[in-house]
Amino acid sequence: MRRRIGARWPAQFTGTLVHDDWRHYRTLPKCVHGLCNAHHVRELTCVHEEIGQDRADDAIAALLCANRLAHRLRAQGPRSRILRR
Repeated sequence: MRRRIGARWPAQFTGTLVHDDWRHYRTLPKCVHGLCNAHHVRELTCVHEEIGQDRADDAIAALLCANRLAHRLRAQGPRSRILRR
């Protein structure tokens, strides 16, 4: 299914595409790319559990804290000064 990226995402797509950094997504030149933090957490979990890097656990905690803060601020509505775009 992933091999057919062109059929699912036309080359003229111009929005923001948040993904897992699969290299074929990078072939869409006109969109803004963002990496999915859920994938970052999964990869950092592997690094922490398999390699034993404590810093990976700290990075996971920071990502989850930032996520909770973002949700809290969005719930406050458009008057939230921090997350204005």
